[in-house]
Amino acid sequence: MKRGLLYGIGTVLAMWTVMSAGSDSAWGHQSPSHEIARLSALLETRGDDSKLYLQRAFEYIAQGHHSAAQQDLDRCLELGHPGAAVYGALAKTHLILGNHEAALQAIDSGMEYAQASHEQAALYATRARIHTASKEYNDALVQIQTALGLGLYDIEWAILRSRLQAQLGLDIRRIQDLESAHAANASIVLKYELLDARIDYAPDETVIAAVIQKRDKVRWKSIWNLRLARIYLHQNNPEAAKPCLIAVIDEIDLRYNPDKPHFGLLAEWGEALALLGQTQSARDQWQLLQQKVPDSQLAYYRLERLVNMKKPMTDSHASATGE
Repeated sequence: MKRGLLYGIGTVLAMWTVMSAGSDSAWGHQSPSHEIARLSALLETRGDDSKLYLQRAFEYIAQGHHSAAQQDLDRCLELGHPGAAVYGALAKTHLILGNHEAALQAIDSGMEYAQASHEQAALYATRARIHTASKEYNDALVQIQTALGLGLYDIEWAILRSRLQAQLGLDIRRIQDLESAHAANASIVLKYELLDARIDYAPDETVIAAVIQKRDKVRWKSIWNLRLARIYLHQNNPEAAKPCLIAVIDEIDLRYNPDKPHFGLLAEWGEALALLGQTQSARDQWQLLQQKVPDSQLAYYRLERLVNMKKPMTDSHASATGE
């Protein structure tokens, strides 16, 4: 995911309401940097205005300037403009800045103002992300289940639930929940999450055939070769897995641009290295991912698990290639 902590629907709706309520038309919205300059100029001329601070906070968040966003959100509260959206955004900025206790306090405060189900669901989902970042996976799962149970469906929440279930070893429940989610929303993201869940648990011949068929059709095959390798390893067939893993590394060597890193490719690369026994190289990739995408929210849960294994699943890459 490009950003692990996306706005909940309640936050987005609240943001739109605030923007639409101002004298400046929301239809003329420009890029975040232009909007920040425009809103700053308005604050200079109008003085303290909680709605303008809130608008600018959202623009700061969009640009990743979370400390500045936190200051504007704090100013909103000082000016007497509390609300579920304000506290929800404040919780997310605290989370990204690593202040988990402050983030949870913001969620508790936001719950006092959250009357609509979508506002409550967004806060529960953010609380789940806070517990996830603290590696409190059982608590996180309870919160994300509550968010989804309020009837406001969000694909990202379903993916987070799936990853939490994977961490907790709830493989059958994970597959069942993903099947239900995909039946309700035929998203390609959910389709492939379900496929990975089946591979993680116990891939059958139908799964194997689907992976091979897709791999043979697409131009870029790294993710499909990686899936096929995982299947072979489930079948205790490391010799069949090795050429698939080597193909992953060879392809990513061609595709990867360090000046414009593609984090999905970086994760695939690390996972293939780990499965081939190059654990230190895989750890290097994992550390880079943590630096670049610190709030990935279990996006790379398989790589994390692999780099913490004491024994590789296959021989080294050098042995596999005969070097």
